[in-house]
Amino acid sequence: MLAVGAVDRDLATANFSSRGPTFGADHRLKPDLAAPGVGIMAADSGQPGDTPYVAMSGTSMASPHFAGAAAILTQLHKDWTPQQRKAALISAVRPNATGDVYEQGAGVVDVANLLDQTVFGPGTTNLGVFDWPHQNQASVTKDLTYTNTGDAAVTLDLRLGDVVGQDDRQGARRDAHAGNAQAHRARARQRHRPDQRQAEAPGPRRGVRRVR
Repeated sequence: MLAVGAVDRDLATANFSSRGPTFGADHRLKPDLAAPGVGIMAADSGQPGDTPYVAMSGTSMASPHFAGAAAILTQLHKDWTPQQRKAALISAVRPNATGDVYEQGAGVVDVANLLDQTVFGPGTTNLGVFDWPHQNQASVTKDLTYTNTGDAAVTLDLRLGDVVGQDDRQGARRDAHAGNAQAHRARARQRHRPDQRQAEAPGPRRGVRRVR
């Protein structure tokens, strides 16, 4: 199951779009991604003689964008599991998201990128919840698997950007462990440069990279 947030034409998060994380003890990252949901022109199911189309806003307008992208991906890869399709949809979002991960998840769905991209990450990775204060807590390590569905080897340039803890303090590594790995916006850029050897993934294979 994926949760979809709504953005406007400027890719800003709509004020009515629910924010994460989830309630309860786990504080999971939600939504998973976002899609256009403000001023969407759609068919009107009114009475005869009414205007046949109407502009509406809501996450109910954003969800069909995501559903359409998922349908296209399923048609392209009929043998993929739901988990593979989820990972691909989250991995192929538009770059440079304008909103916080608790507003837009990984970012805004991008169908063109979804069809062209050959390297996919694991989707959302949860590193757990850490009690306040965050000082002197043990590090958490999880394996992240990147799958290359193409025929050529691809070099991944991995980085962590805008890393903050849930207290919004910048920089301190142990503070950054509070929250979700996806909240740190770990992004993998495809680079066809075999001379650079950091995390090279031959295709088509699965590679496991350890991120601390």
